[in-house]
Parts: sequence; C-alpha cells; structure tokens
Amino acid sequence: MDSTVSPCGSDFDAAFDRNFALAGFILNRFLVHHLLRMARQTNGDFESLVIWSALALQNTAALLGPGAKPLTPLQPDGTFPDTLLRANGLRSSDLAQITGIPRETVRRKLERLATDGRVKRHENGRWHVASASMNQEMRDFMRETARNFCETAQLLQGAMRNGG
Repeated sequence: MDSTVSPCGSDFDAAFDRNFALAGFILNRFLVHHLLRMARQTNGDFESLVIWSALALQNTAALLGPGAKPLTPLQPDGTFPDTLLRANGLRSSDLAQITGIPRETVRRKLERLATDGRVKRHENGRWHVASASMNQEMRDFMRETARNFCETAQLLQGAMRNGG
C-alpha cells in the first residue's frame, strides 16, 4: 500500500473540506459523549481520569512493542496478567511528565485511584492499572464505547462520501 494515500481515501482532504461542519459535529458528538461517560468513572475528577487513562495506555503500550501480536500476552479472559502489568509499571514522576499534571497532584490522585481499586502500587514504587478494575461493569462500558466508536466511524464515512 502506498503510504502517501490516507486509509480514508485518496480524496479525504477534499471530502473533509466539503463536509467540515457535519464531520466536526459527528466527531465532537462522539468525543463529548465519551468524555462525559469517562468522567463519571472518576466522579468528574478530570485529572484522575487523565492519569488513569495515561497509565492504562502506557502499561499496555509497553506490552505491545514493535512487531508484537496484540493477542499474544492476553489471558483467556482477555486481560493482561498482573505480572506483566507490574513489570511495566510507571513512577508518579513518569505520569507527571506524560500528563503535564504536577507530581504531587499525580501522587494524590494515584492514592485515590488505588483506594478505589483502579490502580496498584508495588514495592518498587511503580504503578499499574489493577486487573480487578477490569470487571464486568468496565467491560460493558468499553463494549459500549467500541460500539459507539464503530457507529461514529460509519457515520463519518457516510458523511464524507455523501455529504450526509
């Protein structure tokens, strides 16, 4: 595949320009809806949401290095083993650097997330997302997010092709 061609089509820029308002509406509706749903997971604490999300992304990214097959390290229930997550934990200073949130704030928010069972801190001082937090409620939440994302992608593709 030619790396200069967008996976969204060769005329993506022109289609986007023609349908800017509609495309923007579709994207913003998904993003706002998702952010509101995510904010409820941390009782509206946006900094905790950012820290928890960044930690989850970094824990997972460390397990899916270049050329890795994403399903290789998963357990039968679709989660990563705690031992792998623990080995790829981050320090609070790492999270402060990644998120731009002050280190002391990150530390306090991580302590709260730990109390809520969302993250764990290990003897080496590093943090990872707690596998226990990937319960049925979170699975249902992520399933609905994936469904909304797929529907949004279809709507966006339709808008780009047909102008609505």
